[in-house]
Amino acid sequence: INALIDTEDARFFEHGGIDYRSWARVAVKSILMGQESSGGGSTITQQLAKNLYPRQRFRLAEMLINKYREFIIAKRLEKAYSKEDILKLYLNTVPFSENTFGIKVAAKRFFDKAPNELNTEEAAALIGTLKATSYYNPNKYTERVTKRRNVVLYQMFQAGHLSEVEKDSLSAIELTIDYTEEGHDEGTATHFRELVRAEAALLLEG
Repeated sequence: INALIDTEDARFFEHGGIDYRSWARVAVKSILMGQESSGGGSTITQQLAKNLYPRQRFRLAEMLINKYREFIIAKRLEKAYSKEDILKLYLNTVPFSENTFGIKVAAKRFFDKAPNELNTEEAAALIGTLKATSYYNPNKYTERVTKRRNVVLYQMFQAGHLSEVEKDSLSAIELTIDYTEEGHDEGTATHFRELVRAEAALLLEG
């Protein structure tokens, strides 16, 4: 959870679903100054809104309409659920590499562990892959994921959740993947749930 908040939404416990400071930064740096590396403005709650209610197709102003829709849903989620519940919902709906939905399935697939069995560097690696799940596939690109993991560890150090000694020692550990792929008829039925998700998206579009 610390890795997630420190990397994705540092002011998660301070905002009400929308981080206006981040959006102001995006507006100034990305739009006015043209800096592509300024980062995004979406909070964990907004990302959860997108996970629960996938973006729809519109003939005009598609991105603007979808963003406004996510703003509204995020505000409603913050009123309906506690911050802790939002974190649980997010971690159980977010897609990791290989269409692996939820931290439980991702931990099992890439480390053959339950989420509460993950050590700090493994948790940081999984959270790091959320930046680009195909590019940072732990089973295919371990070196890339290691570098991204170390970025997450640095973010945790910056936030005060790791000491400098801890950050340096964990960054030096070789990332070991214990890949365990689930079948169609075992585990948590990820293939079935992806089919249901696709069908639901078609219904929403219709």
